[in-house]
Amino acid sequence: MNTQAVAVERLYRWPVMSSFHAVFSFGGMFGALCGGMVAWLGLHPLVHFAGVAALFGTIVLITSSWLLPETVTTEPQPLFARPTKDLLALGVIAFCVLLGEGAMADWSAIYLKPVYGP
Repeated sequence: MNTQAVAVERLYRWPVMSSFHAVFSFGGMFGALCGGMVAWLGLHPLVHFAGVAALFGTIVLITSSWLLPETVTTEPQPLFARPTKDLLALGVIAFCVLLGEGAMADWSAIYLKPVYGP
C-alpha cells in the first residue's frame, strides 16, 4: 500500500499517503462491522470467510490492472546498508514503546481477572 501511495504521490505531485491510510482504516472498520453483523445473524464462519474470499478475490482481479507499475532501478543496490545513528535511535524508541504496549496488552487481562472477577 505504501509503495503504491508513493507512486501515486510522484504521479500527482501531491501528498496522498494519509488518504491511503485513512481508506485502509475505514476498510478495517467496515470489515469489523460486517463481521459483527454476520456473527449476529448466526452465519457459519466458513460460509462468511468463503464469501469474503470470493468477493475480495474478484475485486483484486478487476482492480489489479489499475495499479501503477513498479519502478525498477538499474543501479546495483547493496544487500545490507549500515543504519544511521538517527535510524538506530528511532528503532530503540520504537522497541521501548512497543515493549510497554505489549506488556500492557499481555498482562492487563491477568491483572483484571482477580480484580474484577469473571
